[in-house]
Amino acid sequence: MIDTDGDGRFTGHLSWALRLEADVSQRILSYHPTAATVSPERWERIAPLVRSLAVVTAAAYGSGLAMTPLARLAAWCEEQAIPLEPMTVLHPDTVTRFILVGCTGMKSNSRRTAACQLHRASEALFLDRLGQQPPVRLRAKAAPTPPYSPEDIAAWVLWSQRAVREYLTDSAVT
Repeated sequence: MIDTDGDGRFTGHLSWALRLEADVSQRILSYHPTAATVSPERWERIAPLVRSLAVVTAAAYGSGLAMTPLARLAAWCEEQAIPLEPMTVLHPDTVTRFILVGCTGMKSNSRRTAACQLHRASEALFLDRLGQQPPVRLRAKAAPTPPYSPEDIAAWVLWSQRAVREYLTDSAVT
């Protein structure tokens, strides 16, 4: 059950108690897709579903919300006469079918990003139903640190030059 408290924050009871930060709740409430993405009439019908899915996703994975892919998925489900129930909309088969059939006009990188976001939302919802927490996601640094400092590299270069000279001197036939 998803609701808002007196401060405008989303609250709810999934398998854990939920209370999102005010700024995250405000971003969810104030989101409106562009008319090219979802028509205003359709948005009025699907907005409660999209917002509740966004709350579950934000609760599980933080404030990096995937509102646009969720809105596109819900609009596509309505077009396809798929029941607008969270477990049906975010079922992995529905998400995969949406990516393959409903996202044909998107660039491949955008389609992959949407697929990742929707599969994570699906995972959050299904893990909640099982009473489990989402897995820990490990991330690498965007700019890994080099293995050797410039001084170390200079020392290795000098060593290698000296080693070659010593090898040639030692192996010379007299």
